[in-house]
Amino acid sequence: FGSGARHSSRRRPCALDSCVMDASPVSEGSYAREFYDNSIVGYLAVETKDVADITEIRGYVCSTVVGRRSPPPGHDTCHTSRAEVPYATEWGQAVRAMLKYRSRVEKSTILEIRRRGTDGSEIPRDWFKPVDGEKLFIAPPSHVLDKKFLSTGQFFQRGTADYATAPCPFCQGSLAGLEACRGQVGRANFIRNAFMVSPCPEEKCIEAQVQRQGRLDDPDNVRKLYHACSRATADLIKRSGGKFKCGSKGAGGGAIYFAHTPREVEWKAADRGGPSGGTEYVVFECTVRMGNVYEGSRDEVHMTFAELIQKGQYDSCILDRGRTGYPVPPPPVPGTREGCHPGYEFVVYSWDQVDILGEVPRDPVSAGV
Repeated sequence: FGSGARHSSRRRPCALDSCVMDASPVSEGSYAREFYDNSIVGYLAVETKDVADITEIRGYVCSTVVGRRSPPPGHDTCHTSRAEVPYATEWGQAVRAMLKYRSRVEKSTILEIRRRGTDGSEIPRDWFKPVDGEKLFIAPPSHVLDKKFLSTGQFFQRGTADYATAPCPFCQGSLAGLEACRGQVGRANFIRNAFMVSPCPEEKCIEAQVQRQGRLDDPDNVRKLYHACSRATADLIKRSGGKFKCGSKGAGGGAIYFAHTPREVEWKAADRGGPSGGTEYVVFECTVRMGNVYEGSRDEVHMTFAELIQKGQYDSCILDRGRTGYPVPPPPVPGTREGCHPGYEFVVYSWDQVDILGEVPRDPVSAGV
């Protein structure tokens, strides 16, 4: 909303030709989650040090013998002692599954498994094994899942000027020398079991990120909220895997903005002239992991991710645009249905806190109301 809900024009490649949700499973019972980007099958957690080897060189190499690392012909090593590729429908599931067998791994990266490869070919349906409890597997006959089906998910690289002098948001210490680990928007790196928002090696900062993950994963800290943009921008979001990029400014600083209801985005969204500007508009229904919420005033234009942390380990901000007060009342806030109350705005500063559930119909104020 305003200029704080911008999206990147650089999105990771995807072979989709349609913006219509295709919710059909790859094979009967193979996975349950529906992704806004319907080329994503699921997620695979790997050691960060292996990412380049997997995504740029060899693909994901399984063992030919279950329980020990016996690489297939043409490979000297393999990435797992399994004979098939394990995957999950949630980042956390993927990381926990890896750490169960590799508890000493500190840094891991989520790889997106794409049903359609970079050359347009698709993973054959018969490679997907039937669900075994919560375990999901892909079984390529060669014991190698080609790199064309794997992506880090990165869709944007920030320039070094955006963060060259920015300290660790937790300890405020210098991050000089760690530039290669920063600015990778869309790539999900984990430290232990937590999404990495800072590459700082200090133990207290690692623990702070683990605590942040706990707050975000708490169901009591999750809201269903709404975001609107033009169809052109929605297409870019879909090709990025349903990921948002923070804007550079707004009423709550450079962030990602949400409204309580579809009605309220009608006056909050500003992409390409806003919903009333004659452009085809899309409303997203999202789950937003708010974590520990800072209850802001009407405007918090200088707010940042680091500022929230320094204020008291906050993970998101709410703007009381109508000066109604806190706690936030349940939607719809009186007056928002008629368009005479601005409503609250819900603001997050990291893309990992948002999941798109899908598109919902617009709900403009009726003429004469």
